[in-house]
Amino acid sequence: MKKDIKLGVVDDDINIHKGIENMCMSKNEISVRTYSSGISLIEDLSNDVDIDILLLDISMPTINGFDIAEHVRVSYPSIKIIFMSSNPDYALKGYKYYPEDFITKPINVLRLMRTINRIIERENSTTPKVQKIGVRTDGKIILVEISKIIFIEKKGKKSFIHLEGSKVVEANEGLSKLELMLSEYQFYRAHQSFLIATEKIEEIEIDNFMRSYNIKLVGTSMQVSLSRNKYKELKNLIKDII
Repeated sequence: MKKDIKLGVVDDDINIHKGIENMCMSKNEISVRTYSSGISLIEDLSNDVDIDILLLDISMPTINGFDIAEHVRVSYPSIKIIFMSSNPDYALKGYKYYPEDFITKPINVLRLMRTINRIIERENSTTPKVQKIGVRTDGKIILVEISKIIFIEKKGKKSFIHLEGSKVVEANEGLSKLELMLSEYQFYRAHQSFLIATEKIEEIEIDNFMRSYNIKLVGTSMQVSLSRNKYKELKNLIKDII
């Protein structure tokens, strides 16, 4: 059974709202909610209004699209984001929020529908998600089982993937690339040099001397330092753990 998709459109141009609504009229599985500001979207989300895909303009008054994306990524990580803007230079900056696509205005309707259809097909797929990632090391590719990753540490230009059983895999990929590869699997950048599996968090204790927090992870004696600002962000992301 196909899942109905709820598409949120955030843009201060009412013509964009009408155009997207008309585009989706023939797609029975898509319902559209439109917003003229990020504030109204955030209010709806806080009131448990479901959004599956967010079509998000970047140049918005009061709260810009990147600020909205930051909030969504932290508090509603399952929402898929599609950026749109008349300025293509924003594409690189938007990369950190892992968007499904970046659509340049005027909107290419065919491209937008291809992106939405790709998301719908993936959401309705009965094929299990790939549970391994391939990393390069010593001229070969090693497949790493995602569920066994405890944390990844950056040292110089390389990354060291710490697995259950005290096994460590050295990877040529940088931490930012690995973060992107694992973006759908609840990993969190706790520090510029550490990417941790949130499901492996055992406890978070306050370090009064350093005015920060320490994360203790299952299966390792290593503790990862966490700033106060990062603590608030992590707490919002894993409310069911803390």
